[in-house]
Amino acid sequence: MTTRRTTVEAHLVPAAVPLQAAPGDSLVIVRGVCVGVEKGHSSGGGVPEQPRPRTGGTPAEDFLDDLLISLLELKNPTPAKLVLDYMQNRIAPKLRPADYDKLGRGEVRWRNRVQWARFLGVKGGLIENAARGIWALTEAGKRRAMEAANAEAARTHHKKPE
Repeated sequence: MTTRRTTVEAHLVPAAVPLQAAPGDSLVIVRGVCVGVEKGHSSGGGVPEQPRPRTGGTPAEDFLDDLLISLLELKNPTPAKLVLDYMQNRIAPKLRPADYDKLGRGEVRWRNRVQWARFLGVKGGLIENAARGIWALTEAGKRRAMEAANAEAARTHHKKPE
């Protein structure tokens, strides 16, 4: 699912924290949840969507809930490398073959996408923009992580055995 932008005047989304939006601003919607506001877009819905990765792999926004849950489980604050190492087992069943490809600087694609998911979380007020290399949830991020963990547990509990 791609990120889409909708004008504030046309779309109201409940948020964990108050949004500071003005007419002409755009909400950033990721997986049906408002994660931030972009200032000054008065496109009336014509703002282009964020392009999907050309080379395959899982989009960054698909990692956001897993990242939030991982940060909740690891406790705050946590070094980025530890979060990424911890997430590797959590998301392994969801990864596509292209997610294991190496990017230009030798970084594995899924790790890069998780870092972009962190960026989305920071923009949405879910993850603190604290010290370099240290990731921590905000209060809103903790609430969202709990909701995501509960939803995941419900899906897992109701899944039929194979």
